[in-house]
Amino acid sequence: MTVLTGRHRLARKGVLALVAAMLLLAAMTLMAQPSTAAGAEAAPSPASDVGVAAWTPTVSPLFTASSQPAEYVFRNQTDAQRSYYLNNCPLRYLCISVGQGDGLHTVFQLYYCDGRTLGNFIDAGGATNHQTGGVRAFFVSNDGNTKGWIPADNHPYKFNPYPYDILWPCDHV
Repeated sequence: MTVLTGRHRLARKGVLALVAAMLLLAAMTLMAQPSTAAGAEAAPSPASDVGVAAWTPTVSPLFTASSQPAEYVFRNQTDAQRSYYLNNCPLRYLCISVGQGDGLHTVFQLYYCDGRTLGNFIDAGGATNHQTGGVRAFFVSNDGNTKGWIPADNHPYKFNPYPYDILWPCDHV
């Protein structure tokens, strides 16, 4: 009888262990499933919390509303909007666009000849120089070396801003 009792205990322990394992598996499965209740939203996964790395390009100084004529900045522009600004750059302006790293662009419409410091000009850019009198715009590195220029012919040009740090909208030499 002892053997039967021992065997019976082993079977009961095995059944209890099997039931406990099944309950644990069911609980883990339920915790892993998103909520399906009406109106309930599943919690975002860690991957969806990661945004696109973006930056904000700057031109300094930018002569805005207090200056006449004013200079303008247009942020978060699509490819089509950026192309519109570059293809319709106002007379006597230099229009510069640069990527923001998130698939969108920032466009600057510059009027004054003052040297400008470029900030976060990291992605590829475009420029249209619609100034009069053949005035060229120059990209310059911090060490003063001219890295490129945009002719005043009212045509869009592509440029890679790195390592451009300074922009002279008008001839400065």
